[in-house]
Amino acid sequence: MKDFIIIYIIIIATLLESCSNKPLNNVQFGNNYLQQSEKTLAPLRSLALEWYRLPKSTKDNQIIWCEDNDLTDWSKGFFPGCCWLMYEYFQKNEWKNAAEQLQALIKTNPNIYETYNTGLIFNVSFGNAYRLTQNNAYKDICIQAARHITQYYNPHIGCLSTPNMSPANWIHFKNWQYPVSINEMMNLELLFKATSFTLDSTFYHIAVSHADKTLENGFREDFSSYNIVDYDTTCYIPSIKQTEHGYADESAWSRGQAWGLYGYTTCYRYTHDKKYLQQAIRIAEYIIHKQQEIDDKIPFWDYDIPLTATQVPKDASAAAITASALIELSHYAKPEYKNYARQILNHLSGQPYSSPKNKFFILDHSTGSFPKNQDIDCPASYADYYYIEALIRLKE
Repeated sequence: MKDFIIIYIIIIATLLESCSNKPLNNVQFGNNYLQQSEKTLAPLRSLALEWYRLPKSTKDNQIIWCEDNDLTDWSKGFFPGCCWLMYEYFQKNEWKNAAEQLQALIKTNPNIYETYNTGLIFNVSFGNAYRLTQNNAYKDICIQAARHITQYYNPHIGCLSTPNMSPANWIHFKNWQYPVSINEMMNLELLFKATSFTLDSTFYHIAVSHADKTLENGFREDFSSYNIVDYDTTCYIPSIKQTEHGYADESAWSRGQAWGLYGYTTCYRYTHDKKYLQQAIRIAEYIIHKQQEIDDKIPFWDYDIPLTATQVPKDASAAAITASALIELSHYAKPEYKNYARQILNHLSGQPYSSPKNKFFILDHSTGSFPKNQDIDCPASYADYYYIEALIRLKE
């Protein structure tokens, strides 16, 4: 009898151990890491409210804050956006209150409409605010921002361009006339929303025109994207294709590929135009192919950078953006894209990217712009935003 009891205990213990080692399903995985993310971001939320500033990164365990007069800083909307996503999931008013207070800093910034990627800044902050609260004041702010974006549209070229911000900008350095960055794809969602808010199709037509022209001129035969396509302002055709943030003009800047994937997936959501879906699939397949060469699926800052150099920085933000886009794309195309996104999230959720040593931000090891020596191998508010978004989408 005693032997039987011992055997019974061993069997139960074995069963319990096997259950504990069972992989988490997508809902469990999302719940687990969203809860961890809240614990990480809550202290940063408190400090951001105390200092009434927008956090973007850290250096030497010190918070780096967004500066109002930095027209190149497109990260201003992402921490308020993180707060909105936390509110969406946890339904805690402290996240909603923080989001509302901090995004007010965006609206009151006198330089905000001249800032790089204005549409993205407003969409991740006030766009989420309206989606989650249906407060018409937030809708009006989105419409106002969308109207400002349209001033950077050239109907002869058919694209939005980056604001000509200062003599120190690369627009002057490289003698660009009308540079169109792959980043601009992330401004289009606010334009699509503006049409749904106002029934004014002008916003929609500008977004579609930009997406079409980028599809025509912004990609190589292997469906990787150029960082910059510069257009001649007299004959309205591409004059040169170069990079601003990538390793070389003909290389594949990692976050640029993620922007393209996310942008065309979004375009398909709003238009149901199959050519956008096809392009998103082609970009996804390109990224997946390139990531086969990478053990943890987290890309280096450029997919084509020679790895003979030591300590080549990764870009966790590119991985997070890719994962979020792939999850949405899986609903329109291959369900396997969601499984692949889960693999990316598995790696992002462990060391060295998500580590107990991280202070304030969830993810480490993002790269802002290696050629400009900006924000290299560090946390980034936009990496956290797309990581949280991907976890929420994974649960759906």
